[in-house]
Amino acid sequence: PTLATTGIPKDMSSEKKLDVLFFRDLMQTIERRSNYWAGRGDRIAKLAMYINDIAGNPIEEDQLAVASYVHDFGMAFMPLKILHKGDALSEIEFNLMRSHVYKSARLLEHLDQWDMARKIVMQHHERTDGTGYPLGLKEEGICEGAKLLAIIDTYDAMTHSRAHNEDNLLSKKEAVIAINRSAKGQFSMKWVRHFNQGMTSLLTKGA
Repeated sequence: PTLATTGIPKDMSSEKKLDVLFFRDLMQTIERRSNYWAGRGDRIAKLAMYINDIAGNPIEEDQLAVASYVHDFGMAFMPLKILHKGDALSEIEFNLMRSHVYKSARLLEHLDQWDMARKIVMQHHERTDGTGYPLGLKEEGICEGAKLLAIIDTYDAMTHSRAHNEDNLLSKKEAVIAINRSAKGQFSMKWVRHFNQGMTSLLTKGA
């Protein structure tokens, strides 16, 4: 497999393709609200599709693409003073940030054709040990797409600047190592193995 130039799957109905392009356009508009977000939607969608391909595409590509673009929509409606806060969030601020999964998932709740994408969005901050949010699901209760997106989302946050990590950005290789160190209890080990396989290939190619 190779890393695509876009996060838009090739084999989709024209109706679904219009939806994915619409969500991608929305994400690109949202990315302009914060200088930390530029290009994030495409990066996450492309890498998620690539790792899914390596795993044999167990996750429906169109559902994964939509989830990749939509999962952080809710963040656009957070106060910039919280999004750009460099030090630790208060409990109230942290709970407000956590609410973004509900806001994001709600955008898809009446679009039956994107039901799995909505589920992925809702669960992408769950942890395999049950200490994630919003529902505290354990590994067996988390869908495959959310398990993958959790890893890709974390990797992108480690390798691209945000208010809280401007001085602690990791290289791609360092981020892969960090994800493996924190994997137990946080991520699906099956998907970490697929991620490692994909990143080894990309880093070897210098991608």
